[in-house]
Amino acid sequence: MYERGLGFGPVVLSRELAAGHTTTGLDRRALVRTDGTREAGRALAALAADRPGLAVASTAPDATGADTPPEVWINLAVVVVLLGYLLLSIANKLVAATAQRRTEIAALRLVGTTPRQIRAMMRREAAVIAAAALVSGLLLSAVPLALLGQGFLGRPWPAGPAWLLPAVAATVVLTSYLTIELPTRHALRTPPADALRTP
Repeated sequence: MYERGLGFGPVVLSRELAAGHTTTGLDRRALVRTDGTREAGRALAALAADRPGLAVASTAPDATGADTPPEVWINLAVVVVLLGYLLLSIANKLVAATAQRRTEIAALRLVGTTPRQIRAMMRREAAVIAAAALVSGLLLSAVPLALLGQGFLGRPWPAGPAWLLPAVAATVVLTSYLTIELPTRHALRTPPADALRTP
């Protein structure tokens, strides 16, 4: 019955084995296997209607996530906040590093480089940073995710929505682009002589 539900799937035990580990000694659930027809569903509903406190529930996985424990949502919220803080920190460092290069950008403009060429150069740097971040992140997470997936799910790829990986990649690319493009455009609006004169 146990099917590796992320390590927390239900386990069915015999009544005799579980009896010594309960405080009341009463059964909380009864597992009933039917043929799935409407008649069987009506018979179970009639049985539950005659007994107060007895409710019929399906063992099929709930696609809506209504049975998800609150701890999962709390852990997810904590992870999202931590990742948001990390993303903000990285973006702040990239903006600061690009803004400090205003004298370099001014020198390039004084020797004849056009603003369009400077923007193209900085976009290539942003592409290199995004590619390095994606490749290193994928390589560093592949082995732990494969081991966890094998241990919890019986397969080397993790569980989760398929859109998560492209969404993370798009976030990394967008962050690297904006944190380099915006300070570069700001530096290009400053006259080169003023940028070199400013300490």
